[in-house]
Order: sequence, then C-alpha cells, then structure tokens
Amino acid sequence: MKYFTLNFLLLVIIMTMVYFSEAAPGKKPSQPAKPSNQRPPRSARTPI
Repeated sequence: MKYFTLNFLLLVIIMTMVYFSEAAPGKKPSQPAKPSNQRPPRSARTPI
C-alpha cells in the first residue's frame, strides 16, 4: 500500500503541475508549441 499511495501522490502532483502550466499561458517558454494544437482537428480527420 505504501507504493500505491506514493505513486498516487506523484500522479496528483504531476497533474496539478500540468493544470497550472496550462492555466497560466505565456509564462512557459513551451507556448509556441500550443498553436499547432489549436488547429481544427476536423480538417485533419476528414480526407476531403
């Protein structure tokens, strides 16, 4: 059970870090990679 709780805490910490990094754009230098994710996925899914 010790390892389970440790892994759960680590997961929660990572999730919070990701959430805060996404909630506060502009602070991270990895923001230029976001516009590529903002492209409409519908056009990429439809072959036409």
